[in-house]
Amino acid sequence: NDLVIAGNIDLTPSNDKIDLVCTLKETNIKPFQIFTEGLFSNINGLADGIIRIKGPLSRPDIEGKVALNEVSLVMDYLGLPLKVDKAFIKIDDKKIDLGSFKVSDKYGSQATAGGKIYHTNFNNLRYDIFMKDLKNFNCMELKDGQNDMFFGTAFVDGNMRVTGPSDELHLSINAKTRP
Repeated sequence: NDLVIAGNIDLTPSNDKIDLVCTLKETNIKPFQIFTEGLFSNINGLADGIIRIKGPLSRPDIEGKVALNEVSLVMDYLGLPLKVDKAFIKIDDKKIDLGSFKVSDKYGSQATAGGKIYHTNFNNLRYDIFMKDLKNFNCMELKDGQNDMFFGTAFVDGNMRVTGPSDELHLSINAKTRP
């Protein structure tokens, strides 16, 4: 369970540079929950990979590939617990590319999920996340009072997409409810 950061940081005002390599080996992903704040919480799982950060501190080049294993998380807006056995993501200075992966609800129904999280130096996060091929998938699990607009348990067949910044999320759902 290691996160090793090696390299150099030059804080000299005329030459502020960074040159780091972050190596993740069965690293707990909980600290990275900050990048999904407002969309996902209770994130647990392990990561393996390498992320390189190089260039001026104000706008470094970032490049990395990370494998996520045995991930669990909750989609906050819908109170939806999800599980991901494996996912492979790519990180650069403009986005976190989640690719495409299988996701399961707490009842074992599976769907395909993925997308991208766009950023400016890991600020101003903007989401473009999808879930497709939902079949009898538990898409909402909210108790009365957890959401100002709705509550209950819902199962659907269809597709959904979540886009926008965390303070203006847009849900686009094309689905039919299941009994």
